[in-house]
Amino acid sequence: MHNIDLEHEVICGLLLADPEDRKVIEDTEDDIFYDDLNREIFKCIKEMHPYVDGKIDTVILLEKLKEKGIKGEKYLLEGKLLDILYRFVSPKVLPYHINTLKKLRIKRRLFELSKKIIAMIEDDTDLNEDIKKIEEELIELQKKYNEKKLSHIKEDLAEVYNNIGEKIVPIKTIKDIDEITGGINKGEFIIVGARPSVGKSALLINLAYILSKDKNIAFFSLEMSKKEIIYRLISLISQVPLYRLKTADISDEEMDRIKNACIEISQLNIYLCDNSSIKISEIYNEIKFSDVKFDIVFIDYLQLLQKEGKAENRVSEITKISRDIKVMARDLDIAIIVASQLNRNVENKVEKRPQLSDLRESGSLEQDADQVWLLFREDYYDKSKRKEIVEVEIDIAKNRNGKIGVVKIPLYLKNLKFG
Repeated sequence: MHNIDLEHEVICGLLLADPEDRKVIEDTEDDIFYDDLNREIFKCIKEMHPYVDGKIDTVILLEKLKEKGIKGEKYLLEGKLLDILYRFVSPKVLPYHINTLKKLRIKRRLFELSKKIIAMIEDDTDLNEDIKKIEEELIELQKKYNEKKLSHIKEDLAEVYNNIGEKIVPIKTIKDIDEITGGINKGEFIIVGARPSVGKSALLINLAYILSKDKNIAFFSLEMSKKEIIYRLISLISQVPLYRLKTADISDEEMDRIKNACIEISQLNIYLCDNSSIKISEIYNEIKFSDVKFDIVFIDYLQLLQKEGKAENRVSEITKISRDIKVMARDLDIAIIVASQLNRNVENKVEKRPQLSDLRESGSLEQDADQVWLLFREDYYDKSKRKEIVEVEIDIAKNRNGKIGVVKIPLYLKNLKFG
């Protein structure tokens, strides 16, 4: 019911944190620490926090501890601080670690309460009075465990008022799409739906390339490896056909273009993950505790995400994943663009153009998404229409904050470049 190593990591994170990351301690009580010395170190850091612009100075901290008459020789305190600092914990994980210590504190309190209950059972005391005491302690524990969720409207009023008159600039994607959607905004969940091999992954990679020049991009690929994505980016930028990148049939001029493409790719703000068994909770933690402040997350594709715990069926599983993505977009203030398969029933319809109802396995996808883009290609069904450049219809079938409509964008099949 305690974790001394984790307590050390929290203190280390606080000593390495800047004032902004250190703010997490303002609403943190010292009793989350089980170890007495750790608790005293934390109390000193909390006292120093409002008056320190940079990192906490360990020499001054040591003097503060001595002034307070903390028991223990100087070498013991210095040894403790040295041991803690050798851990090099990222300050970004502080909220997560502190939350874990809070849970351990509750477990300790519950254990203490259970001992009191056993003592009450064994004693010949007033049961009504005993039950009342237990109830009061449980209510107090409940208050400590549950974070405050309701706030008075005036707490957010000032921020909204100050933002009035300031233009909210959306994130621009592809010009033809932006003319309908107006762009995408942080906090939005966008679905790109299509049948296999229509161009979902290609569109996501194109968007990641376009946006990564001035935005930080996290790309989670559950189908393609990192190397496959890089091959596609090289082909996209160099205009050397994708299939020829893996052959010896490359001219000197093309090789120069490939080298230049690699230089450009190395400067893009794209971070890749190709874990094919990743869960939404793992993506959430990866983004939340990263040292990089991400603007947009791409997931390719939704149906391959691993389930969290048990689900009654596949529909309820996808429903939960969809809701978790929406919550993640809002909580982390990022745009999330997710590829999604469409139902196989599309193949049996006379009109092959997909509709919102064709989103696979759950109506919650349509409900949770802020935007839904549905892709269609005539050459997918009529091979006689397949040429080097094909037309992709992108139906903006849902747009919570703007217009809907259809745009037609050329797709160069040799290097899977849109537009």
